[in-house]
Amino acid sequence: MIRRFLGVILFLCFFRAASLAQSGPCVLSDHTEYTKKIKEFTTASYFSTELVDHLPISSCVPPPDVSLHHIVGGPDVLDYTKDINAYFRLLASRSPRVKVWSIGASEEGREMLVAAVSDEANLARLDRYKEITARLADPRGLSDAEAPDHYGLDSAATPRGVQSRHRG
Repeated sequence: MIRRFLGVILFLCFFRAASLAQSGPCVLSDHTEYTKKIKEFTTASYFSTELVDHLPISSCVPPPDVSLHHIVGGPDVLDYTKDINAYFRLLASRSPRVKVWSIGASEEGREMLVAAVSDEANLARLDRYKEITARLADPRGLSDAEAPDHYGLDSAATPRGVQSRHRG
C-alpha cells in the first residue's frame, strides 16, 4: 500500500514536472512501455484515472525508469529512500521548475525531502508563500479585513469568517 502511494506521488510529481513548458524546446510524448506496465500492474480500474494511467515523457526531464531502472510501484519492488531522493534531486538539477530541500531525518535516520513543482515565477516567490501560509495557519492575530487585503482571500474563507457565519 505504501509502495503504491509513494509510486503515485512520484508519478504525479514527474507528470507535473513533465507537463510544464521548459525554457528550451522540449518534446513531450507518451512513454509507451511505462504506460503498458502501469496498466499491467494496476489490479483494478478504479485504482487509476486518466491523470495517472500513462506516463508522459519529456526530452527535458528524465522519466523514473531511467534513474530507478523499473516502474515505480511495480510488484515485488520497493525502492530505497536514497534512490527516490536521488531521482528527485535529478529532476531538480534538470528543471528550473523543481526545487528540492531536506527537512531532516526520519526516526529511522533516513533523509526526508520536500519537492516543490511549479512554474519558475511561483518558485521565485516561495518564501513569500511560506510567510502567507504561516500567517494563515495561526489566525488568532489576523483580522477579518486583513486576510482579504493581504492574502487575496474572501473574508468568508477565513476562520473568523466561517465562525461569524455560524454564529448568526
